[in-house]
Amino acid sequence: EAEEAGESYKAYIDIAGNKMLPLIEESGDAGQRAADAVAIANIETRVGKVYAVIADAVINRNLAETRIDFSKVKEEAMKDIAEVYKQVDTVEEREWAEEFESHYNNYLDIFESKMLPILAQSGSVNMGKIRALDDDIDGVRNLTLNALHKIVLSLEEEEKQDMADEKEIRELDGLIDGIRDALLVPISEMEKSLEKETVEADELFDAIGKRTTLLTIIISTIAVIISLLLALTITRGITNPIAQGVIFAQKMADGDLSEHLDIDRKDEIGVLAKALNRMTFNLRDMISAIRDSSEQVASTSEELSATAEQLAEGAQQQASTLEETSASVEGLTA
Repeated sequence: EAEEAGESYKAYIDIAGNKMLPLIEESGDAGQRAADAVAIANIETRVGKVYAVIADAVINRNLAETRIDFSKVKEEAMKDIAEVYKQVDTVEEREWAEEFESHYNNYLDIFESKMLPILAQSGSVNMGKIRALDDDIDGVRNLTLNALHKIVLSLEEEEKQDMADEKEIRELDGLIDGIRDALLVPISEMEKSLEKETVEADELFDAIGKRTTLLTIIISTIAVIISLLLALTITRGITNPIAQGVIFAQKMADGDLSEHLDIDRKDEIGVLAKALNRMTFNLRDMISAIRDSSEQVASTSEELSATAEQLAEGAQQQASTLEETSASVEGLTA
């Protein structure tokens, strides 16, 4: 289906882009061409009207009226020249328009510059010159009309070509419509297939989404449990050593310095445990030193007591001796 649609699409593009589009760009409006040809034909009629003014001037010789009429037809002639340039659209037609302009101006100039001055002369008119000028005017008028006729024929030919192009465009348009209709069939089938695949993909996506959600819940639950276990382990790792330290400190406060805090860690708790053990060791040494000093003081005190007793006995003996001596002296004096 995709290959069939691709081939139909290529044919569609080829006809539309390579055949129909160039025809549309090159072709014009056949109706407009016909209107342009009619407009040029009307100008031909007005060229003949100029000659009617010239003939009336020769026959009636009412120059005042002739000048008024000629002024009007000359003004119309200038407009007609401009109109002709608007109607042409090819190089050849423009050359004919320039030819028309040149002959038309010459046509008007012969009458205005040459014939009118002769007709305006008083007395008899030189009819030989008038006839000669009339022949010149006829010749130039024919050249003027011939240039216009060429333009009319060209416009009519373009009209025929435009009509032929329009006919071919309509035929190509019908062919394109057929290809388009043929192209829509596999495209429609492809759309149905894509819709089916899209539905299946959506269902698969929903199933994957549900599995993903379930897996996410399981992973989240496991992560929470692991987090709780880690938190409990970390808490125990902190609180248990602290509890041991508290018990150890209480025993120290009760005077039991025989305990040893068995905590081997490299963190702050380990440093605290080592400090407590070192303090206990130092206290034991200090108490032992104090005990030794007390024993030495007690021994020295006993020695001092014995010496004091000996001195007291000596003093008593000396006192007895003195009493005996005093009694002897008193006996001698009596």
